[in-house]
Amino acid sequence: MRDARSKGETAFHRAAAFASETTVAALIAAGAARDAKDAYGDTPLSWASWHLRPAAIIRLLCHDDFAIDPAAQWTGDHGQGESGMGVSLLGEPLRKFSKCGDQLPPPPIV
Repeated sequence: MRDARSKGETAFHRAAAFASETTVAALIAAGAARDAKDAYGDTPLSWASWHLRPAAIIRLLCHDDFAIDPAAQWTGDHGQGESGMGVSLLGEPLRKFSKCGDQLPPPPIV
């Protein structure tokens, strides 16, 4: 793992990007600041957004005037596979998976 001091992030920034919803909620309950800024002025909400965290985690991290649609329920995480967020943004998945391990053709070039 790289040195956490390199971006000035807190443990909460890292948790927002990589930890479970339970861990993020526990840190908030323990007093972690949702609006804490790293060396570049980015908050844990920014870190979670970059890592395509599930809507439940994004919702926990909203602060000040930031909010997401209460109906948002995407569950994709870290860009692994198709997520509700990606489908909402793109309209439909580029490709569908039938079973783990199946060989898939490359996505179409558009």
